[in-house]
Amino acid sequence: MPRKPVHRRVAYGLPPSEEARLESFFGIQKAFAGVVNPDGSLKPAAIKALFERFQINFKAFAGGLGVSDAFLHAVIARRKRNVRVENAIAERLGFDPHRLWGRSPLDAA
Repeated sequence: MPRKPVHRRVAYGLPPSEEARLESFFGIQKAFAGVVNPDGSLKPAAIKALFERFQINFKAFAGGLGVSDAFLHAVIARRKRNVRVENAIAERLGFDPHRLWGRSPLDAA
């Protein structure tokens, strides 16, 4: 496949080079190293890394849900439990809520 010139790659929303794409991939892989629980759910560090990766502002996201950012951090750290907030986080990050939080579908009922 022919390579697009750098100025066109950026216009198409592509990384400027293959090396930049791999660097981004390895950055994501490094962020996820050791942050998956044995049940397949993500540890708080991984969820926070995804928030940073997708440039989601904690305070704005929490305000949109009608909760404080401290409460949002407590839910992410699993110190508090709120299924509505957990589902909203999973939806925004593009994960299945049951997979992200390591719960069975019966827990959400």
